[in-house]
Amino acid sequence: MADVLVEADSPQLAVPGPAPRRVPDRWIWAALAIMLIGFALRLAGFLSNRSLWLDEAYLALNLMQRDFGELLQPLSYRQAAPVGFLLAADAATLLLGSGEQALRFVPLLAGLASLPLFWLLARRCLPAPEALGALGLFAGLPPLVYYASELKQYSLDVAVALAILLSGQSVLQGDRFRARRYVILALVGAAAVWFSHPAVFVLGGVGAALFLCAKDVRGRRALLIVGALWAACFLANYLLFLRGIRDQGELHSSWQGRFLRWPVSPGAIRQDLELLLQPFTVVLGFAEYGLAALAYAAGLAALFRRDRRLFWLLAAPFFPAFLASLLRLFPFASRPILYTAPLFLLPIAAGLGRLWRSPGFGGRFVSGVFLFLLLHGPAVATVKDFLRPKGREEMRGVLAYVSPRLRPGDTVWVNDRGRIAFRYYVRYRGFGEFTALDPVFGRGIEGTGRKIDRVRQEMHSLAGRRRVWLIFSIPPEGTHDRIDARILALSALGGLGRQLDRREARGCFAYLYDLSGPSAPEPGRAAGR
Repeated sequence: MADVLVEADSPQLAVPGPAPRRVPDRWIWAALAIMLIGFALRLAGFLSNRSLWLDEAYLALNLMQRDFGELLQPLSYRQAAPVGFLLAADAATLLLGSGEQALRFVPLLAGLASLPLFWLLARRCLPAPEALGALGLFAGLPPLVYYASELKQYSLDVAVALAILLSGQSVLQGDRFRARRYVILALVGAAAVWFSHPAVFVLGGVGAALFLCAKDVRGRRALLIVGALWAACFLANYLLFLRGIRDQGELHSSWQGRFLRWPVSPGAIRQDLELLLQPFTVVLGFAEYGLAALAYAAGLAALFRRDRRLFWLLAAPFFPAFLASLLRLFPFASRPILYTAPLFLLPIAAGLGRLWRSPGFGGRFVSGVFLFLLLHGPAVATVKDFLRPKGREEMRGVLAYVSPRLRPGDTVWVNDRGRIAFRYYVRYRGFGEFTALDPVFGRGIEGTGRKIDRVRQEMHSLAGRRRVWLIFSIPPEGTHDRIDARILALSALGGLGRQLDRREARGCFAYLYDLSGPSAPEPGRAAGR
């Protein structure tokens, strides 16, 4: 280990060697153990088989209601996903069925494949202790674990980004021209744009870094050919598919507040800083961004001194992403930028390694406190999620409770947010008995300025019915306007009838009411007026 630590600060690292650093066997065994833990965490989330929540249900209905050809058209419900991901996910449903695990099979495979890909990249970029630390973070940070079992493309985005970075690093490390490495780089990039929307940003950054760091004319010529192939594939993808996504105004409006702004005012600068710091908490899962940002900055500085070509390989992909966000083409916030996780974690590990090597007992003590404060929050969250995987909007469990209690003549009312997941479970997961009751769907009261009045009006429209099942799907984190439509509805129902039964699960609730008694006056209509 001492040899490795000395090597980390050695000036010889300014120029990459012709092959990856030789990793001692004990570090390889440790890496395998960490990867097994990462596999277990991801499989635990997958096997928990939580219900589809709103965003997943949107994509699930697109997959279930369309054939291969129709998936090539713009998706319904304000959804957008790479064509390669859609076709792979659809193939999984044809082979494995229409259940939640079949729908999430492709994200799981991507999440599992990302672990060895990340280790291969980390061991080439960092000394063994730092690479092992980076792998530990990648294996256990909650967002990376969670999205490996969610029906969205973000887990695949990470795997694709790693494949690009790994093939780019292979070209970067060579001390002489090898055509095979450029061929692999070209093929990986050509395929990437069909499977990941943000792959184009990683390709742009990696291509620019490699071109600027190329040692000879032959390497630059090869990179120009590679870049031309990438551009042709992206242009074809844009003309065939991405242009239709760009024309979806509703999808674009849902990204409002997630774009960087040109720094021309204090408000714009403040918003940009918030978005630039958000990945440390939202994408990586740290409890707060301060310590993680400090470790990242220290790691970038260490990489810049150690190997500037590697520094640019990991930093350059951010610039196309920033530009696309400034031009309002792609958001730089939340789940869509999960692919940046490797770009953050490798410098963070380098920064933590630099801190740990600080001389003296004081340096080790401060390093230990720093590591504890940084890692305590995500470690606790990961253990809790492993021991008790949590869902978001458990529609399936609520319907399983209500289904055997339905009677002829019952009314079933579902709020607007629960409508899509309800339709998926009724049509594809064996709850068809709800269809015979002609369910009533809410009118989209969430997030409106007149929410209170509209909730009361909806509830009063149900008055006079003897048995009414009301099913609410509510985001566990709450709504942006802080008004809980479910609480408002229950308050209104208290004056209309009596509650007979209830079932509450995480993010989803069912209540049975008898509303056949005398009803209270409708909102805005006082008695005697």
